[in-house]
Amino acid sequence: MITVINIQIVPQSIDSLKVSWVFKQTPEDFRDYTFTLERSEDPETGFLPIFSFNHAMDFIDTFPNRKIWRNLYYRVTSKNVKTGETFSSQSFPLSVEPDLEALEIVRRNDILLKNRRHGTGSPVAVFRIKTIGPKCNVCWDFNKQKVRSSTCDVCYKTGIEGGYYEPIIAWANLNPPQKMIQLPQWGEMENNEQRFFFNNEPALNPKDLIFVPSSAIFYQVERVETSTRREYVLHQIVSASGLERTSIVYNLLKECPDLTKQLSEARKRIKVK
Repeated sequence: MITVINIQIVPQSIDSLKVSWVFKQTPEDFRDYTFTLERSEDPETGFLPIFSFNHAMDFIDTFPNRKIWRNLYYRVTSKNVKTGETFSSQSFPLSVEPDLEALEIVRRNDILLKNRRHGTGSPVAVFRIKTIGPKCNVCWDFNKQKVRSSTCDVCYKTGIEGGYYEPIIAWANLNPPQKMIQLPQWGEMENNEQRFFFNNEPALNPKDLIFVPSSAIFYQVERVETSTRREYVLHQIVSASGLERTSIVYNLLKECPDLTKQLSEARKRIKVK
């Protein structure tokens, strides 16, 4: 099987990226294959085809309305036209290459969060919001270019079918929120802001969701602060607001009935390092 072993993404302008790839050396005939470049905002799921080729080595990807803070991942799927067999490469992000010191800092962050004896982290589920893909055919208003309903269980108020990518189990240190009562003009209100410490992955962005199993609460990301070494992200400090249990996003749990069990098992699997 002819496969891609590396993909490089380089910004060309404000609204375009140059994507180039390298194939693994092989004696097989390229004429027996077709290849498809795919793009997603999630490293595992939601990949959409953007370019089909046979002998090309690069592609200029353009999207004038891309949000500045969204993440992009690319992969190449190979298909043998004779056997029908397919294979997808690993996904590669729009990011700079880390040096050894950066990798060591990330490794130590991982120990800080996951070590059974000294670790401070807990498993949570991250739902990345979709900003690219087909529009919702239930609540999207094509004339006004906005959603018509806040209770749509097809797009969950995002305007994109599915609303969010498959959840990613990640480890985070939760800073307890201040126990205080705010007194705005319209009455008493409890503080619902939560701060999280994450390693460099998964990369979070505003409007992503974090599900905390211990309290069974969804938090929506409001702000993300990062620390970097030569532009490579080392960790993330995330500020998020708790969502009322009447929010439509809690229906996401119905689509992931085993999520709470998976989070519980992740906590049991941690090892001393």
